[in-house]
Parts: sequence; C-alpha cells; structure tokens
Amino acid sequence: TDRTTISWTGSAVVGDRSSVMFDRTADVVDAINPATGQYANRQVDIDNYQSFTTALKGLQRYTLWGREHALTAGVELMDNDTHRRQQGVGSTGTNYTLALVRPGYGRDLHLKSTNVAVFFENRFSLTERWSINPGVRFESGKSEFAGIVVGYPPGELPNEIEHDYTMLGVSSEYQLSAQSSLYAGYSEAYRPVLFKDIIPASALERVDKNLKDGRGNTLEAGLRGNLRGLNWDVSAFRLVYDNRMGTSAQFDDAGFYNLRTNIGDSETYGLEVF
Repeated sequence: TDRTTISWTGSAVVGDRSSVMFDRTADVVDAINPATGQYANRQVDIDNYQSFTTALKGLQRYTLWGREHALTAGVELMDNDTHRRQQGVGSTGTNYTLALVRPGYGRDLHLKSTNVAVFFENRFSLTERWSINPGVRFESGKSEFAGIVVGYPPGELPNEIEHDYTMLGVSSEYQLSAQSSLYAGYSEAYRPVLFKDIIPASALERVDKNLKDGRGNTLEAGLRGNLRGLNWDVSAFRLVYDNRMGTSAQFDDAGFYNLRTNIGDSETYGLEVF
C-alpha cells in the first residue's frame, strides 16, 4: 500500500586475488645472486572469495493517537568463505606466474563466518515538534578457522569464535523552529574479532586464544540548523570502547614476542563544531 514499503537486496563477492612478490625488509636489494645467476624466489599468495549477503527490510507507517508513526524491521543473513594460501615458493624468473617450485604453502587457511541479524526500530511522533526513535538489534554468528600456519602450533590459534549480542539504541529530536532542532541519541555496538586478529603477522607475534569481541556505546547531544545559507551542527559526545584489540610486549624463555590480545577499555569525550 502507500503506507507499506518492502525491500529485498542481495549481494555476492565471488572471485580471487593473487600476487607474486619479493617480500623482504627494505635493506635487502632485489638483485641477481652472483652465486646462482638468478633472482631470489618470488612469494606466491592466492585468495579465493565466496561471500553472500541478503537482507529483507520493511517499513510500515501507521496512525496512533491522531499522529503518524513508522515502524521498520528486517533480517540480514551473511555467509563467507575465504580460502587463503600464502608464502608459496615461486619461480626465480621475471614473468608473472603462480607456479610453485616447491609444493605447498606456508599458510593454507579456510576462514569461514556466518551471521544473522534481526532489527526493529519505531519512530514515535509524540507532538508536532518532538519525536523519539527506540530500536533494538540482535546479532548471532560464528567465525571458524581451519588450516596451517608454518612455525605456529595449531592448538595455539583460536579455531572458533561465537558471538551473540543484543544492542539497544534510542534517539530523539525536538524541532525548535523550521530552521533548527535539538537532538540526542544513545547506541550500542560491537567490533567482532577479525581473521587478521587471529593470524600471527610474523614469527614474533602470538595470539591470545581467549580473544573477546569489542563492545561499546555512544552517547551524544547537539543543536543543528541553518540560517540564510549558514549551516551549523554543535554536539558533545561520550564514546566507550571495551575490550580494545592491540598488542602487548611479552617475554618468556624463548625471548621477546608481541601478544595480540584485548589490551583494555577506553572512554573518549569530545565536542564537535561544524
């Protein structure tokens, strides 16, 4: 009807990315070795992607207490599988080729993730000038890791990370005049553990098996408007970020290493003037 809108979208990434490179520190020259008469072996990396996402959303306008309100709801599904092969020993030639001179890869990984999200949000028009918008979002998903990383014990890497979150939010706006309004809002969010967080970047890096998703919330309030071509927006905010991801310098019997882990919580306060 003229008060109901439904949309269904879908997207996919199906493809690959391959590279042939000379991966050394900056002080190592890519030059012919006099002893062999050849360049150093190239490094071959190959990624294959299969990622699918679909979302169904609906918007319903309705009348209550003599005023028009709006309800929106939806569900979103995601499925991803990345096959990552890295550190293959390639040729010593100068042409682009993915052929290996030695079978196998230093890293041969399958990175899979699935997620479902359901959300609801309602705009209530309490008066002609004042509206409030509460909402909730449910997230449930899982990331799975399988494969080998040469030089790293398989049992030391997280191989499955689950997350289930309920996130709340509410915003409100009061129209002071046709040109200006007051607004405020609160919302919760999370930052999931990513695959790059659980794969060591080098032999000097280790990963905490008990990594946790980051969580946080944002609270803000402000005044915005326009007058004779001049637009302004002045707001104050507070941002909370718990379980921040980072690295911590550690030592053991083998020496120094960087531990990738949840390093702490933070709070940020600020004022934005536009």
